Amino acid sequence: MKALGIDLGDARTGVAVSEGYLSRGVLLIEETGLKKTARRVADLAKEENADVLVIGDPLNMDGTAGEKSERAHAFGKLVQGQLFARGLEKVRIVYQDERLTTVEAHAILHKTGNRDRGHRTKVDMLASELILERFLASERLREGEDCPGDEEK
Repeated sequence: MKALGIDLGDARTGVAVSEGYLSRGVLLIEETGLKKTARRVADLAKEENADVLVIGDPLNMDGTAGEKSERAHAFGKLVQGQLFARGLEKVRIVYQDERLTTVEAHAILHKTGNRDRGHRTKVDMLASELILERFLASERLREGEDCPGDEEK
């Protein structure tokens, strides 16, 4: 299964692609319009032969959907329309809880000494990777597969 992870932001959108059990950031979209961003994501889905798009769902800390979650779902509908226009009706769109991925990305970058001017762009890209990796881990658990590093005790 080939998947793209998407961290939709107000100014930038990070996109990661799955490589087996892992993900890597591949694109930072610096568009503010949802329609333009949706087109770019659909183009990348076609280029990468993606089976699934994983859009980060910025739920409130109590698990409820708020304004940002509604925006992410509206974006998903725009992407779906763009996918259909490209003949990619079989590409699935799923939403992955993205609570604290940005905080986690900041912490990872801070621990690795990344504090330069491009820090924000690195955060957006890393957040998309974390969203995708959470989805991939949940899929492995759902399918009963062991995660890499899990040893029987």
